[in-house]
Amino acid sequence: MNTSHSEAPHVFERLDVATCGDPFQVHLHEQRYSKALSEVKPSDDLLEIGTGLGVFSSRVAPAVSTYRGIEYDATACTAAKSRVPDPESITQGDAHSLQFPDSSFDAVICLEVLEHLPDYRKALDEAARVLRPEGRLIASIPYVKTGAPSKTNSHHLYEPGEEEFKRELAERFGDLRIYYHRYTETSCETLARNLRLRRFLGLHHQYARMSGGHPEEMRKVLLDSERSGLLLGLFAVACRPRRQ
Repeated sequence: MNTSHSEAPHVFERLDVATCGDPFQVHLHEQRYSKALSEVKPSDDLLEIGTGLGVFSSRVAPAVSTYRGIEYDATACTAAKSRVPDPESITQGDAHSLQFPDSSFDAVICLEVLEHLPDYRKALDEAARVLRPEGRLIASIPYVKTGAPSKTNSHHLYEPGEEEFKRELAERFGDLRIYYHRYTETSCETLARNLRLRRFLGLHHQYARMSGGHPEEMRKVLLDSERSGLLLGLFAVACRPRRQ
C-alpha cells in the first residue's frame, strides 16, 4: 500500500453486540472475543489497540493484571471509558504512534482494526515495539486472498491478503499461530462455490441463511486452525517480537 498514514483519514466502523441487529456479525464478534480472551493471562499487562465502543474492553480489563486501551475516535473513546472499571485506562491515541515506552506490555490485542488503518505495517511495528521479549500480539482481520482496499466496505482502507499478513507478522515475530474464521462446507459445496455454480445447483440458500444469522448455519461457523470451507477471517497470535 502506497498511502502513508499522514495522507489519509481514519474511517470509523463500530459495532455493539448488545444492540446490533445483525446476528451474523454478532456471532463473528463473539467468537473472536472468546478466542482472544482464551489467549490472555491473569498476570498480563495488556494493551488493546482500537477499543471501539468498549464492548470487548469491558470483558478483558477485569481478566488481566493491568489494562490500557487506545481509541482514535473521540466519541468512541468516551463510550469505551464508561464500560471499564478505570475510565483513565483508556485514552485517545493512534495505532501508528503508540505513546508507550518499549517493552511495556505482555500482550497487545488488536481485533478488526488493522484493515481500517492507512498503514497497518506501521501499526504492527508499534505493537512489536511495546511488547516485552516474550510478549504476544493477538490480532484479527477479515479474510482476503490478495491485499487491497475493500470494494464492498468503505471503512476498510486496506485489507491485508492472507500470505502478505503472515509474511509481515513473521518478519516481526519469532512464533506465529494462525486460526481461520470459516463457514464449514462439504467438498462438493466448496467446489460449487469456486466454480460459481451454487445458484445453478440450488446451494445458494444456505449461504443466504448464514449471512442472515440462521442458528443452524451459525453452528457451521468455526474459529480454529483448519483452513477449509468459506474463509471469513484470519486470527493471529504472534509471539516473541523481533527487535528492529
